[in-house]
Amino acid sequence: MELQAGLVILDDLEGRQIARQKSLPVTGTIGVLIEARERGLLISIRRELDRLIEAGVWLDELFYHRILQEFSE
Repeated sequence: MELQAGLVILDDLEGRQIARQKSLPVTGTIGVLIEARERGLLISIRRELDRLIEAGVWLDELFYHRILQEFSE
């Protein structure tokens, strides 16, 4: 709020809820990847999702496949 940011990037559920309570626009890491893909900044969303998983980020398998299906390369 101090920075008057146009967007808050949070993956933490409690943090998202607090941000929404304060009427701050929120997205998560996956939202950033989707936006980058839609803008043509990423060649493969699958590659980036896999890199996140390899780095230890937990991603629900059904959600993973839904993202790939909706934003197929």
